[in-house]
Amino acid sequence: MPDYKEQMIEGKAWQRACRIVIENPLGEIPQVNFVEEIITPGIGVNQHRLVGNIPYKFDNPDELITIIDPETNEPTKTAYPVGLAQLIIYSLYWKLALGRDSAIKADADAAISAPEVVATPDSAKGVI
Repeated sequence: MPDYKEQMIEGKAWQRACRIVIENPLGEIPQVNFVEEIITPGIGVNQHRLVGNIPYKFDNPDELITIIDPETNEPTKTAYPVGLAQLIIYSLYWKLALGRDSAIKADADAAISAPEVVATPDSAKGVI
């Protein structure tokens, strides 16, 4: 199956989401924004041109999303609630944040438990 809006122009052109931004404002409904670009052949390199945004508010966690097969871009017979995507992103954040904090604590603990050894200059030996 061709890519979304694929067309032939001495090569292949297609449209894709090049950036996905999730906004999670305190006390408001989270939103995701898909930033789209068109890729067209250029001289020796593909050209990337931003063409728009698709915003989506996570205001209905029960809304079903049909899963698209990434190999064929065809819809599958499987669907999941959008709330599951929110739960996965939430859980990923916690996993990464806890991993980061654990690494910071381990580094701090190692620095405290391993005293720095300072060489004593020869001129100070025997002085006391």
